[in-house]
Amino acid sequence: MKIVVNVKHFIAMLISWALAFATISGIIQEHVDFAGPLNEMLFFIFALVLGTMCLLASFEKYTKDK
Repeated sequence: MKIVVNVKHFIAMLISWALAFATISGIIQEHVDFAGPLNEMLFFIFALVLGTMCLLASFEKYTKDK
């Protein structure tokens, strides 16, 4: 069994996790004005969940075509 990495989903995971890290460290607040702390928290959670789902979707089993 061979496992292949789907690059599109892996890059989407890196971008999502980078946005989550920038949100939690306060870097993104220099560019985006959030309406409140709850909005910022939900943005962080959604970015983290999207990155995790993209990570799970990036690994595929390789099958030979007959």
